[in-house]
Amino acid sequence: MFCQDHTNSDLQCPVRTTKTSVVGYKTLEEQLVQFEKLGHVPMSIDIKSLDDGGGIEATMIKHQACWHKSCRLKFNQTKLDRLSKKVTHEKSSSQSECMQTRAHCDPADVKATCFFCDEPAGSAGLHNASTYDIDSKVRKCALELNDTALLAKLSPGDMMAIEAKYHSKCLVALYNRAARSNSADDNGESDLHGIAFAELVAYIEEFRSEKNIAPVFKLADLAQLYKARLGQLGVVTESRIHTSRLKLRLLSVFPDIRAHLEGRSVILSFDNDIGSALRIACDHDGDRNAMYLVQAAKIVRKEMFNNNYSFDGSFTEESQQNVVPQSLLALVSMILEGPNIECQSQLINRRAPRSISQLLMFNSVKHKRATDSSSTVRHNQDHDMRLPLYISLKIHAVTRSRNLIDTLFDLGICCSYDQLLNLTSEISRTVSQKYSADGVVCPLKLNSGLFTTAAVDNIDYNPTSATAKESFHGTGISLIQHPSYISEGSNCHKSVICQSAPSSRSVAHLPSEYTSVAPASIRNKSFIVPCVDSFVQPTNVQKYAEAKVGELAWRNEVMKSITKDQLDKMQWISWSAYHASIQDAVVPPPAIIALLPLFVKNANSIAMIKHTMTIVQVAVAHLNPGQVPVLAAYQPLFALAKQIQWTWSSVLGENYFIIMFGGLHIEMAVLKVSIDTLNENR
Repeated sequence: MFCQDHTNSDLQCPVRTTKTSVVGYKTLEEQLVQFEKLGHVPMSIDIKSLDDGGGIEATMIKHQACWHKSCRLKFNQTKLDRLSKKVTHEKSSSQSECMQTRAHCDPADVKATCFFCDEPAGSAGLHNASTYDIDSKVRKCALELNDTALLAKLSPGDMMAIEAKYHSKCLVALYNRAARSNSADDNGESDLHGIAFAELVAYIEEFRSEKNIAPVFKLADLAQLYKARLGQLGVVTESRIHTSRLKLRLLSVFPDIRAHLEGRSVILSFDNDIGSALRIACDHDGDRNAMYLVQAAKIVRKEMFNNNYSFDGSFTEESQQNVVPQSLLALVSMILEGPNIECQSQLINRRAPRSISQLLMFNSVKHKRATDSSSTVRHNQDHDMRLPLYISLKIHAVTRSRNLIDTLFDLGICCSYDQLLNLTSEISRTVSQKYSADGVVCPLKLNSGLFTTAAVDNIDYNPTSATAKESFHGTGISLIQHPSYISEGSNCHKSVICQSAPSSRSVAHLPSEYTSVAPASIRNKSFIVPCVDSFVQPTNVQKYAEAKVGELAWRNEVMKSITKDQLDKMQWISWSAYHASIQDAVVPPPAIIALLPLFVKNANSIAMIKHTMTIVQVAVAHLNPGQVPVLAAYQPLFALAKQIQWTWSSVLGENYFIIMFGGLHIEMAVLKVSIDTLNENR
C-alpha cells in the first residue's frame, strides 16, 4: 500500500487476522489526515487517492489494504507527535520574531504624564525613574498605604523598565504619607515591645534571685523568647530580632552584666556570678544525676505497686490502655522519643511504649528475697500483664514448644509454661461452667440480637512433622454473626476467668448434650419431598421493589454502553462493578466468627449431621430468639441434611431449618446453569 514494492518481508492486514476488529484501519486514517494537515506526509503519498468516495477507512477495508511493518512505522503516533511539536515550535518562533518591542515604538506617540497623579509635565517638568531602589521604595509605600491604584500601575514591571516619569513633589508626598502611617502604627507596637522587654527583664531577675543557680544566658535564647512573646502579644516580626540592639538594652538595665563571646554565640553573665558558674561547671555532677534517677524510680515504682492489674481473659483495647500507670508510660515515652511536648503528642497511639511498660511491670519486684540466689525473677501475681500472656499463648498455639516458652520466660519476655497451663485450664473451666449454666454451648465472643448463620465441614489434620504420631479427622461447626450499621448486638460477658476459684489444672467437661452424639439412621431411602403450592412471594414488597429498580437501572446502563464505541472512565457494565460503584464507601462492620469445640467423629454420617443441626438450632435460639436457623454445607453434607429434613420434618423440617450450599458450590452451580443456558441458546 505504501512502497508498492515486492520484498521478502511479511505483509500485515487487519482483515486477515484472527480478530474480527478492524480498528487498525481507523487509526491509520486518523494519522494520515493529521500528517496531511501538518503538511509533511511521509513517503510522498497522495492521500486523496486512498479515498474512493466512502472514506479512507471504508476504501482500505474494501480492498483489504496491507503493508509492510517498516512502512507502517513511518506513520505511527510517535512520529506524528514529534512532527506536531516541531511545527508548533516553528510557528511560535516566527510569531516572537514579529512581536513589537519598546525599541520599535516611537517616543512621540507616548504622551508623557506623571506616574503618580497622571497629569502632564507642566512647568515643574517630569523626572525619569533612574535609581535602582526607587521601585522598591514606592512598592513598600503602596503596600503600607494599601493603595490599590498605585499597585496596579506597578504590576507591569520595574519603574525603570517601564520608563516611568514623575513630579518630584508627588514622590515626596507619597513618602510623607507612608511615614505618617508608620508613626501611627509604631506608637501601639512600641508599647507592646516595652511589655515584652519588661517581662524578659523579670525573667532574668527571677533566675538571678535563685541562690543555688549561677545564671548564664545565651543571647540567642533570650532573643527567641523575646520574639515568641511579641508574637503572643500580636506584633508581627517578619525578620529575626536584632540581637545587638537587644544586648545594648539589657546592658542599660543591668550595669553589672557582661557579654562573653564563645564561638558564634554570645553568653551573658553577671560579675558576681562568674565564680559560682565556674565552680558548678568544674564540679562533677554524677552524684546529682544519680539522685535524679533514684527519685524518678521511686515515683514510678510507688504508682506501679499501688494498683493491681489482674487478667480477665480478654485482650481488648481498653485493657491495653489502662493496664500501665501513666507515670511509667510517660517515662518510657520520654526515653524513646525525648521529653519534647510535640514528640509526646505524636506518641498517643504508638504500641512500643505500652509494650515496654508492660514488660517492666511484669519483671518488677517489690521486695527481693534475701535467700533467692537464682537468676529467675519472681513475678507478681497482681501484675498479670497482657503482653507476656499474649506472647506465651501465641507461641504455644503455633509451636506447642515448652522449651521455647521457657527460654523466653528466662529472658523476661513471656510468662512460664506452667503459668500458661494454669491460665488455659482456668479459661476452659470457666467457659465450661458457663456452658453448663446456660444449657447451650455458645462461644462468649458472640453477641446477642444479631442474625446468626452456621457452617459445618470436615476437619482433616495431617501433621507433616517427623515426630508426629497421630492425625485428626473430625467435624467442625462455625457460627457466623452479621452486624450492621443499625445494630452490632450486645455482649454481657466481661470476664472468662473466675478470680475466686482455686488454681488448678483440671479441665471441666463440656455438657453431655453437646458431646454425646445420639445414634441415628435412615432405613427407607425413598423420601417424600414437600411440594411447593405456589411461588414464594417476598414478605417485604418495598424492599423487593427497590431491588428491582436497581436491577433495571443496571440493565439500562448496559444498554447505553453497548451503543458507545468507548466506555467512559467511571462507567461499569458488569453487575458486581456497577452495584459496587453506587454503594456507600463506608466499610461495614466485620462479621463475628466463632468455632465451636471440635468433634472427633467424621461429618459424613446421618448421626453427626443431625446432631450438628440440633446444636445450631439451640445456639441460634439462645443468641437470636425467633430466628430460623441457617446451615451451610458442601454438597455431600448438604444431601445428608436434606434427607434428615425430609425424615424428621416435625423438628428439623424445611419450616424450621434452612439448609444451603456453601459459597463454593453456589458459585459452581450458577456457572453450570449459565453454561447450560448458553449452550441451549446456540
